[in-house]
Amino acid sequence: MRLLALDPSITRIGLALFVDGRLIDAGCLKVTKEGHVLSRTVQAAQAVKAWCGDANALVVEWPQVYKASKSKGDPNKIVPLAGVCSAVAALLGCESHMYLPRDWAGNLPKCETVKGAKTSPRAYRIESRLQGGEQIVWARVKYHDTIDAIGIGLKHLGRFERSRVFG
Repeated sequence: MRLLALDPSITRIGLALFVDGRLIDAGCLKVTKEGHVLSRTVQAAQAVKAWCGDANALVVEWPQVYKASKSKGDPNKIVPLAGVCSAVAALLGCESHMYLPRDWAGNLPKCETVKGAKTSPRAYRIESRLQGGEQIVWARVKYHDTIDAIGIGLKHLGRFERSRVFG
């Protein structure tokens, strides 16, 4: 079973590939900022397909538009992310699943900078859920988009849930 986890963006897409429940590759695809948003969406989907090949399942972070009082920016910039998710799902033609940001990450903050990407509480929890050889893939990760894609995949596989320790 090949599971592709995707953190969508119209400029940089985080990807994680799991085979039989194990993380085997992760990366980030940069999408051109030139051209109309529709053509960029199609280009992004084609780049994802080229990166992963075939997949049996796709899991994505579905973009969520927040109320104006809770929004960090223009909600119109979020809508194309749904287009990226939909185009990838259509191109791959496989079983698809989605999680809203709060459904998989809860309130765990992420760091938006490349330098601090691996120091956020979210990255710490994601790294703590990796097993054996998956650490080799983690060592190559640079962007929060890729970290989020790994987390989304782990959530779908049931490996990202909170673990409580009572002492």
